[in-house]
Amino acid sequence: MKLKAILSILFLIVCFSSFAQYPKLPVFFLKYNGSVGQEEDIDEEEFTAEAQRHTVSLRIKEELSKSFVTNLTIAYSRKEYFEQSGSYKYIYVYPDFTWKISDKIKWFNGFKAKWYLYDELDTYGEVKDYTSLAYKTNLTFKITEDFEFIPLFEMLYELYNNEEKSRQNYILGIKLKYDFGNVVLSGRYKTTLRWPLEENTVVEKRFDHEFGVSLTWDPNK
Repeated sequence: MKLKAILSILFLIVCFSSFAQYPKLPVFFLKYNGSVGQEEDIDEEEFTAEAQRHTVSLRIKEELSKSFVTNLTIAYSRKEYFEQSGSYKYIYVYPDFTWKISDKIKWFNGFKAKWYLYDELDTYGEVKDYTSLAYKTNLTFKITEDFEFIPLFEMLYELYNNEEKSRQNYILGIKLKYDFGNVVLSGRYKTTLRWPLEENTVVEKRFDHEFGVSLTWDPNK
């Protein structure tokens, strides 16, 4: 619990300190999304239980210079099931920045703190609430005018009130992009390591791999 409190405070400090000075006026984006009914899971070819969801988010974008841009996103969401348990809400704070170090290098960093609050206890009578703390970073190297190489790293801590469920996730990956003119070829690879945070745990260790290739053709170029 102490670790959760310390990490949450650090995320909030980073979040608000990044907006201490405004060389230019910020740009505000306020958005609402809502849905009612069943949601379709295309992969599983089935529908979820009927529910309603309402989400409100505010994003503040600040261009500190032509090469340094920051964002702060704050969101609240509520999902309520009509005929079954599982209703919950979450709040998150997500500051990020993109720094164009040079014409050949661009650096992105994002920090996200997300708090999940459930209406009911789990089947064992334990609190289901948890805090998710994430950090993402990637570097875009423009090797040539046509070729980009993007290594990326992510880490995610999921800190449950029921500590035996707490876990840590680490992601390493690369993206490649080559522009042939009217054809763009992209490839990606990502590996994910999931590890428990506690010795007495119900979390299974996992080591996953994802990869993909995409091809875009634009005859207008």
